[in-house]
Amino acid sequence: MPESGLEIANRFVLTRRVGGSDDVPVWQARDRGNNSSVALKLQRGAASGAGLEAEFRALRALEHPGLVKPREFLRDGELSCMVMDYAAAGDLGNLRGRTYREFLPQLRQVAQALGYLHQRGLVHGDLKPGNVLLDAAGVARLADFANLQAVDAGRSADAAFSPYSASPQQRAAHPAHPSDDIFGFGALLSELLCGQPPGYARGAADTAQLSAPLPVQPAPQRLVELANRCLRSLPAERPVSMQEVSAELDAVATMEAPTARAAPILTPPATAAEALKPNWQRTAGPVPDPVQLRRQGFRSGVAVAATAILGLVAVALFVVPASRKAAPSVAAAPAAATPATPPETAPDLEALAREKSVADALRADVGARLAALQAADAASWAAAETAAAAASLAAVDELMQKRAYAAAQAQLKTLAQALAPLEAQRVPALQSALQRGLSALEQGDAKLAAGAFAEALRINPGNAAAERGARRATTLDAVYAQIAAARVLEQQGQATAAAAAYRRALALDPEAIEAQRGAARTGGQLQADQFGRAMARAYAAISAPRDVEARAALEEARRLKPGDPEIARALAQLAAADAAAQLATALAQAHAAESAERWQEAVTQYQRALVVDATLVDARRALGLAAGRARLDAELEQLIAHPERAFSDAVYAAGRNTLQQAQAVPAPGPALSAQINRVSTLLEQAATPVNVTLRSDNLTTVTVYRVGQLGSFTQRALQLKPGRYVVVGSRAGYRDVRREFSVSPGAAEPALLIQCVEPI
Repeated sequence: MPESGLEIANRFVLTRRVGGSDDVPVWQARDRGNNSSVALKLQRGAASGAGLEAEFRALRALEHPGLVKPREFLRDGELSCMVMDYAAAGDLGNLRGRTYREFLPQLRQVAQALGYLHQRGLVHGDLKPGNVLLDAAGVARLADFANLQAVDAGRSADAAFSPYSASPQQRAAHPAHPSDDIFGFGALLSELLCGQPPGYARGAADTAQLSAPLPVQPAPQRLVELANRCLRSLPAERPVSMQEVSAELDAVATMEAPTARAAPILTPPATAAEALKPNWQRTAGPVPDPVQLRRQGFRSGVAVAATAILGLVAVALFVVPASRKAAPSVAAAPAAATPATPPETAPDLEALAREKSVADALRADVGARLAALQAADAASWAAAETAAAAASLAAVDELMQKRAYAAAQAQLKTLAQALAPLEAQRVPALQSALQRGLSALEQGDAKLAAGAFAEALRINPGNAAAERGARRATTLDAVYAQIAAARVLEQQGQATAAAAAYRRALALDPEAIEAQRGAARTGGQLQADQFGRAMARAYAAISAPRDVEARAALEEARRLKPGDPEIARALAQLAAADAAAQLATALAQAHAAESAERWQEAVTQYQRALVVDATLVDARRALGLAAGRARLDAELEQLIAHPERAFSDAVYAAGRNTLQQAQAVPAPGPALSAQINRVSTLLEQAATPVNVTLRSDNLTTVTVYRVGQLGSFTQRALQLKPGRYVVVGSRAGYRDVRREFSVSPGAAEPALLIQCVEPI
């Protein structure tokens, strides 16, 4: 699982987890590229094109201000990452239990976003407070599109869903429909009004009929009725569209706020831990029982219960210690010695808890940034600034211990701004260390180079240039020893031995500039000799011709002198020889196929020849003749393979035409002659009538389709062409009879009995 401080794609540093599920968590992260906060949605092991990548592509096609817009998608090893704007104000759950005026604008924005999705033929499928994010200006944006589906798309029985916002139809795996989102909107509205989603207190998320409890703050009855209408079990009883929901919200916005406070019905979870559980997750597979549903919790718990619990915790943390310090001993207090002083105003514990939560979040962000700088050895390249930042953070911690959370927030914001220029110095410091290391390498100072690159790796662990430089520093002394030996050999005129020494230096450090120059200088003459020998072998193989040997020799020459024009000339000569050989082979195979009356093969070979040389007039003419004979051959073979098709008048006429074309071919070969004989026989049989006998009871009227009505008889002889026929018998007061029979060429069919015997 990802952890705080993890760096992704050498750019994003995870700060703290802010939501999501165990499989797809959402983290706040620091973008080192522009020093801004972003949200990262992470997934491990998803195949290319699936999971977060598929969600990213779907979202990029949507344009609406009420939808979270992803910035980019990237991969870091097996980890998929979708980068989004960070929701500075959290999610809609932060407004749970507030006055309806505080969350009504955001609800209207959500309704408009859902209406846009429905117009595009899409269903969100997972509407809940945690999936509606709030930016710094308080604008609501719909997020988490893992359940996004097209309208009428099927759902599997084990599809995941959120237990308190899924409609009965979604839980039953019915096809996706906009009414599912309308139900989810009702659950969202109910949770904001009442502090809990419908059915949460009873663990009844799968109840057929849900309704919202009374609001914890005064709210117009029209708004409460809208929530209850959206939560109807039957889609037909809910609002027909999100446009209708938006119209209702617009009407509520114009109404005067009620003054009477409704008595809330509050049923907190069994324990405070459940009430404060940060988020409730989707449920996959079978629907949990009520006890399990109570244990799942939701993002901030039941509003009033959570407030009470927070109050108790705050009293324990803040009031009790303070009272222990301030309260005098009971025994020492004189009875009525001094006049009673008015009691101090009780602290706003809920506000104090909120200030602490904000301060904790800021402290985590700033602390992570400073820790990252300290890990990057900032004390060596920005000592004064780093020490000042550490001292400032220590002062913040003292304020936090004194519960001066507002002052701590102010100092943390100032420190966050002060860290920005310090973080900006990290890149120049890295470049300076890298440059010092490269200069030391050029001067042959291995110790100085190793120290500079080690400093660069502390600034940016895993930096490829620093790692490469550190490796070069470890072999620097051995490289310079080889270079020195090569110089001596070169001065002595031993070019071959000098080139070998330079190559050994390059094997240790391929980036050693002096070794590269020496190897090029000493190896030039050797290379020229080897190139000449390779080209000589290539030309001899082209003349032979030995195509494979010629190409191998030219490839060797290319390695020695890439881009040499002599290689291009030899390749052109080889290509011409190859083309001539391919052309000769294709024409020879085409002629052989013609002689054997394999016309389709001849067509293929002539086409190959024309690809090699499109100017061959004879080949183009021969291709036309071969194509005509190939079509004739295919038509004749079709008749031979399916002689029963000739029983149809249309096919028989077409067959006669094909036969006439075949008979007109001058000097037909053995294959065509055999086809002509076979097709002639088949057509003659198809046209020759066959004697057929029909028998009846002289009471049934007999009709043969395609022949006519024969009337009633005892026996009747007919002559019918081969084919399939239908005979029908009818008689007043009796059920008609129907028979199908086939007439085959060459033999009479048995007598067929047709009579109506079943009374009606």
